Amino acid sequence: MFICSSCSTISKSTLLGVGTGISIGTANGLLVNKSNSSQVVFTSALFMGAIGGLIGYFGHNELENRDAETRKETLFNLEKYGVSGFSYPVKPLQKESKNE
Repeated sequence: MFICSSCSTISKSTLLGVGTGISIGTANGLLVNKSNSSQVVFTSALFMGAIGGLIGYFGHNELENRDAETRKETLFNLEKYGVSGFSYPVKPLQKESKNE
């Protein structure tokens, strides 16, 4: 489920987690249900959907925090990553004089 939580928005990640959880819960309820009770399948789907939604929500937040920290570290340590200024000589812009 952690792989599924990498959607672009938190609502998409949460909905994907809920959908995945409901699918897994339904399949699990159908496999372990000996009495053919639809209540067992529904309860399993509901429970796993809630867990999947929580994993999608918190997983997305964790990925966002990690990405923000990586961007910040990269920007403050450009020399460490081999980025230090321009690779070719740059001349400053000068105003053109009318005498030329």
